[in-house]
Amino acid sequence: MMYRLIIVLVGMLLLMQYSCRVDKNDIPSPRMLVPILPTVPFEYANINYPSHIQQAISSLDNTPTSNPITNHGATLGRVLFYDKALSENNQISCSSCHKASEGFADARAKSEGFLKGVTRRNSMSILNIRFYKRGKMFWDERANTLEEQVLLPIQDHIEMGMDLDSLVNRLEQTTYYAQLFEKAFGSSVITTERIAKSLAQFIRTLVTYESKFDKVIEGSATFSAQEQQGQTIYNTFGSQQGCVSCHGGDLIDQASYNLQIGQIPSFVNDEDRNDLGIYEATQMPSDSFRFKVSSLRNIEQTAPYMHDGSVDNLTDLFHSSHHNFGMTAAEVAALVAFLKTLTDHEIIKKEKFLDPFVEQ
Repeated sequence: MMYRLIIVLVGMLLLMQYSCRVDKNDIPSPRMLVPILPTVPFEYANINYPSHIQQAISSLDNTPTSNPITNHGATLGRVLFYDKALSENNQISCSSCHKASEGFADARAKSEGFLKGVTRRNSMSILNIRFYKRGKMFWDERANTLEEQVLLPIQDHIEMGMDLDSLVNRLEQTTYYAQLFEKAFGSSVITTERIAKSLAQFIRTLVTYESKFDKVIEGSATFSAQEQQGQTIYNTFGSQQGCVSCHGGDLIDQASYNLQIGQIPSFVNDEDRNDLGIYEATQMPSDSFRFKVSSLRNIEQTAPYMHDGSVDNLTDLFHSSHHNFGMTAAEVAALVAFLKTLTDHEIIKKEKFLDPFVEQ
């Protein structure tokens, strides 16, 4: 009897060890996937933007002189953005929390990390991020530049859990990164700084300019009566002189209108006393419960809203106490109709912004 018990225990131990090995070995290798890229890179650097977008670039662009956008640099950034090798267990890429189909945001209130953990805040859309002149990133503005920001989720213990030195070593072992870095930076050397620069270049190319709103500015389309009413409400409604008082932009400043708006920190209801917002970065009492606001471009695609993802849709957002300002149901409907004109449906279809990886 004792002999049989020993055999059973030994068998169980062997099975446990085997299971552990299988779990570890079941992690898919990033080298099972390869990026399919055009022989001639997509155009990222020299886009024929409409005049109002060009004006915004001239006055609001946070691209540093040390990291100008190039076609090869943004191409490398695109590959890195979609590569799950940037996470410790090859399960999560930047695009996992910033999905093109969801306005480069996340439809979940809180995103899921590499070990199925949940992030602290909602994933903010990264569209038009280059038009925030201050350059500070995250809901609490703790990163001073986009180049600094892109490396932090990679290292975060919930999001991607990757050590940067280990990441460099991993990328050096791939068949394709040496050539991509060579084209982007003039040598095949892979560094953390180059990873950050190329990711930032790609993200800054995510500019919306083909929405109905843009066509109205260009004179090739007109608002419906309801959309026009919504625009008026956006600019003038309420004691705070409309939505512009917190989100920025107005009819006079067409260059920044709805490009810069949504990039200015604003106060929200402080139901969550555990999240102090920008105060956590500045330690200034006046910044308590203050948060950077996501861009309103493609807003109909980027629900849920607020830093905690607590509002499910636009109608609910404008019926909430801190976004209603006494609007009637008809006025809310008009404002929502106007905001939907900010949606660029083309940017989420363009191949140069989508996942380049395919099964080998």
